[in-house]
Amino acid sequence: MRISSDASHLPFLDHLRGAAILMVFVFHALGISYGFDQLKWDGWWRSFDAPTSFLVLSPITLGWIGVPIFFVVSGFCIHLSHQRSTDPRISLFYLKRFFRIYPPYLAALLVFSFLPPWSYIPLNSRESVTQFLSHVFMVHNYGESTFYGINSTFWSVAVESHLYLIYPILLAIVHRSGWKTALAISVTTEIGLRGFAAFQFAATESHAPYWMIGAPVFYWFSWSVGAAAADAWLNRRPLPFQRIPLVVFPLLMVLTSFFKPLAMFSFVFASLGTVSLIQFLLDRADHAGGIHEGFLLKHLRLAGTVSYSIYLLHFPVLVLVPKIVTKLSPGAGNHPMLLMAACTACWIPVLAGSWVFYQTVEKTSIAFGKRVLRQWFPKPLTAAARVAGASGAD
Repeated sequence: MRISSDASHLPFLDHLRGAAILMVFVFHALGISYGFDQLKWDGWWRSFDAPTSFLVLSPITLGWIGVPIFFVVSGFCIHLSHQRSTDPRISLFYLKRFFRIYPPYLAALLVFSFLPPWSYIPLNSRESVTQFLSHVFMVHNYGESTFYGINSTFWSVAVESHLYLIYPILLAIVHRSGWKTALAISVTTEIGLRGFAAFQFAATESHAPYWMIGAPVFYWFSWSVGAAAADAWLNRRPLPFQRIPLVVFPLLMVLTSFFKPLAMFSFVFASLGTVSLIQFLLDRADHAGGIHEGFLLKHLRLAGTVSYSIYLLHFPVLVLVPKIVTKLSPGAGNHPMLLMAACTACWIPVLAGSWVFYQTVEKTSIAFGKRVLRQWFPKPLTAAARVAGASGAD
C-alpha cells in the first residue's frame, strides 16, 4: 500500500491513537490501583523507594505520553483536513470541530454528573453549580477546584478545544512570516511557561497556577509541531527535525522525566518524539509499501477509531473498580496488584462500550453536523455549472 499526500486517510494515525489511548488507560489504572502513578521525588531525582510490585510496573508510569501523542496527531490531522478543504472559512472549521467534539463530550458530562453510580453534581450548592457550568462551557481547565472535577480526563478535552480556537492565530503567523517563525513563537511561548512552572515546582514543591497549566499556550508548540509536519508533508518539504535519529527525543523524554528541574519539558520531548515517529511512518508508507497489519495493529486501529469515546468514558469506570472489588471481597482492596489486574481487565468492556458510544453518539453527531453544514454552507457552483445553468435557462 502506497500512501501519497493526496490520500484521504493515513491508517497508521489510528494505530498511534490506539497506542496512545491504551497507554493512558493503563496509566490511570496504575494510579487508581496504587493511589499514585509516578515514582516520588527525593530531592531533584525520582526515588525508587516504592513497593516492589509498583517498580515492576514502573514502565507504565510513562503512560502519560499518550496525551502529547494525541496533541501532535490532532495538530497533524486538523491542519491536514483544513488545508485539503474546498471551503477554508474559519467559521466552517469551528462548526465542524463543534459537532465532532462537543456533543459526545456533553453526553458523557451529563452521564457522569447526574446518573448513578456517579452522580457527582447534586446541584444543591453554589460550588456544584460552578463545577457543572464550568464543564458545560469548557473552562474548567482554568480553575484548581474544577481542573480534575467530574471526570479527570476532561481537562485535556478543554485544552484541545482551546487550541482549535487559537489555530487561526497560528495560520496568520504562518501566512505572514512562515512556519519557522510560527514554530519559533510557539516554542518560545511554551518553553517559557514551562520554564516558569519548572522553577516554581523545583523551588517550592508547588505547581504553577492552574490557569497557566490549563491554558492552550502551555501546549502550543506541542500541538503546532504536528500541524507543521502535516504542512511539510503536503508540500513535499523536508519535515521538521527529519535528520534527528528516531531514538533521541524519546530518550530525552525519559531522562528529563526523572530530573525535577527538567521534568516539565518531558512533555515537549514526547511531542517531538511523536513527530519523529510520524515522519518515519510517512516515509515508510511512501517508500516501503506501508505496514502489514497483524492482530495487534488491527486491535490498535479499532481502539484508535473509538479513542475519543474511550478517553471520555474510561476514567469514571476505572474509579468504580476498587469499590466493586472491595464489596465483592473485603480486604482485596488492600492488594494493589489485584486491583491493577481488575482495572486492566476492564479494557475489553470499556472498548466495547466505547464502540457503542462511538456508533450511537459520535457518528450521529458528525452526521447531523454534516447535514447542518450543507444547509448553512452550500457549495458554490463551479464555473462550468453556472454556464450549464445559464444555457438551460435559455
